[in-house]
Amino acid sequence: MGVPEDVLTTEQRLAVREIVEACLHGRYPTKEDFSELKMIVAEVAQAQARTEKRVEQLAEAQKDLARAQKRTEKAVQDLARQVGGLSENLGGNLEDLSYQMVS
Repeated sequence: MGVPEDVLTTEQRLAVREIVEACLHGRYPTKEDFSELKMIVAEVAQAQARTEKRVEQLAEAQKDLARAQKRTEKAVQDLARQVGGLSENLGGNLEDLSYQMVS
């Protein structure tokens, strides 16, 4: 499983690749290699924390949107009832008027 492209910088990817390839060729990592890896891991952890915070913010925004959607749906239902009432009243008035004209 690889690391997504946007998690590590190009420089970090090259450093990790270099260390892994060295290990594969029998060269053991040095203190400097481990220090560099520790820095990279710390940066990835910070990026993960920022990502988690953004996900939480997005989840809250989604909840707010859901509440707003429910209010909008209720307002549309109320409006539909009012328009239906107006239509019935207007229709009744037109029927009365036409009856009077015909009579």
